[in-house]
Amino acid sequence: MFSGGEGRRDPGTISSSLLHQVQEDRADSWSRVVHIYAPLAYYWCLREGLQPADAEDVVQEAFRSVAARVRDFVRTGQNGSFRGWLRTIVRNKIGNFFRQNHRRVECERDFYEERAPGNLCCSLSPEGPERNGHSVETQLLYLQVLDLVRTEFEEPTWRAFWRVVADGVSPKHVADEMGISVNAVYLAKSRVLRRVRDEMNCHATVPDSR
Repeated sequence: MFSGGEGRRDPGTISSSLLHQVQEDRADSWSRVVHIYAPLAYYWCLREGLQPADAEDVVQEAFRSVAARVRDFVRTGQNGSFRGWLRTIVRNKIGNFFRQNHRRVECERDFYEERAPGNLCCSLSPEGPERNGHSVETQLLYLQVLDLVRTEFEEPTWRAFWRVVADGVSPKHVADEMGISVNAVYLAKSRVLRRVRDEMNCHATVPDSR
């Protein structure tokens, strides 16, 4: 598991290296950010009452704002995060949508809850499944990161990781199942989790979120 530190670490914020690449407009960096965070922004839209087609439009508008302002994104320790900034932008775009349309549509609140294995959030998030209300949001982010890093690992490594973390199978059982040592299972789990952590755990704030 990741360490929760003093309880103030945001487990779903952008890594410093990826943020720097986006700010420098490096190849593929923007697509990685969108891949990781667009499903979360979409989830926020559904939670606020937008129907899927409207949510997609709002997410596009939100990421246009992110792209226009990301170079102003400034890290200030524990005072904020990219995730929090993005949420403010999405919230503002949702408000604009409702003001422009003068209506509120039915919310599809459970759209993403069925997507992820139940053990994944508990294993990846330092907050656990219920703490601070981050379970679904954090789960979505980690699933997107896992999708990005999946190809970086050989199949046995990934299978051992997934069986332990996502399926909740004991390392001993996985070792017997795969014909490898228990230590190899723990190593596989550690390697994948370390890679996910490297992609996700930094702090940041930004001046303008309109």
